[in-house]
Amino acid sequence: MEPPDRGYGMYKLQQKIYRTKELLKRWNREVFGNVFTTVEHAKQEAEEAEKNFDRDPSEANLAALNKCNAALVHALSLNGNIVGRRVIEEIMDIFFSIDKDSVAGPDGFSSVFFQKCWDFIKNDIQEAVRDFFCGTPMPRSFKATTIVLIPRVESPQAWSDFRPILLCNVTNKILSKLLYKKLSLSLPNLISPSQSSFVTGRFLSLIKHAIKDCWFTVLVNGEMAGFFKSMRGLRQCDPISPALFIIAVEALSKGIDHLFNGNPDMYFQVKCEVKISHLSYADDVIIFTNCKEAGLLRLMNFLRKFEEQSGQQINQAKKCIHLLSQSYCKQDQEHHWIL
Repeated sequence: MEPPDRGYGMYKLQQKIYRTKELLKRWNREVFGNVFTTVEHAKQEAEEAEKNFDRDPSEANLAALNKCNAALVHALSLNGNIVGRRVIEEIMDIFFSIDKDSVAGPDGFSSVFFQKCWDFIKNDIQEAVRDFFCGTPMPRSFKATTIVLIPRVESPQAWSDFRPILLCNVTNKILSKLLYKKLSLSLPNLISPSQSSFVTGRFLSLIKHAIKDCWFTVLVNGEMAGFFKSMRGLRQCDPISPALFIIAVEALSKGIDHLFNGNPDMYFQVKCEVKISHLSYADDVIIFTNCKEAGLLRLMNFLRKFEEQSGQQINQAKKCIHLLSQSYCKQDQEHHWIL
C-alpha cells in the first residue's frame, strides 16, 4: 500500500513524479536485473542528495498549501480565464507539441512519458497548473536544470571552447509556455511608444515565481555534478526567456532613440530623409552614427551607463567598426581610441 499524497497542486505532482521514478528504478532492478549496477553505484550520493531536495513539505508548508487550497475559488475568480477551459485545453496542446526526442531534465522524465501517460496524469497536471496560477511558488525540483557542455572544437582547452545546452524539466516547460502565451499577447504593446501600464502585479508575481531561484547541475561524463543556484540572467531553455529578454533590451533601444533625438547631429547622414539610429536582432545591435568626436563620446558614455545599470556587458571579442569609406571619415584612426 502506497502512502497517500500529501500537499496540493504542484507539490502533490512533485511527490508523484518522485515516487514514480523510484518505482521505475525498482522495476528495472527486479525485472531486468542490475544492468546498470556500476552506474547506479556511482550515482548513490547524487540520488541521496536529490531525495533530500525533493523531501516532503514541512508542516508549516502544508498549512500554507491548505490555506491556498481553501482560497482556490476566490483566486480563480481573480485570475479570470487564466485557468479557464481554454487554458486547460492549451495544457494538452503544449504537452503534445514538445518534441518526443527532446532530452529529459534532471527528474529523468521526457515529454514521451507525459504524452504516453496523459490519460492517467492529466488531472494532476491540471491541478498543478491551477495551483501555480493561484500564486504558489514552484517547488525547487520543478526549476532544476541540467547544463550539458558541447565541445565547439575537436580538443577543447578553455570554457569558451564549449557551448552550454540547458535541459529543463517538462513540468517547468509547460508552466513557462503558458506564461509566454499570455505575455506574448501584450508584448507588441510593451515595446511600442504608447506603453503605459502593463499587467497587474499578480501576473508579474507569477513570472517571478517561474524564473526566480532556479537551480543548475552540470552533466560531466554522463553524471550530474551537484546543484548550484543561479544568481542572474535567464535560462536558455525557458520558453518565456525570449519575451523577457526583448522587454529588458527595450531599455537599450529606447535609450539610443532618446540619445539621438536629443542630439540630431549624431545621425548618420545619407541622401534620403530616413533617419536610422540603430537596428537590432536578439542580442546583436548595429548603431549608425557619424565620426564626430563629441557624438562618439556621448554614445560610449551612454553604453557604459547602460552596462552599469542593466548588468549587461558588450562582447568586446565581437565588437567591430565598419566605415563607409576611408575618405568619408578622414579622422577615423584618431577616433578608434574612443570606441
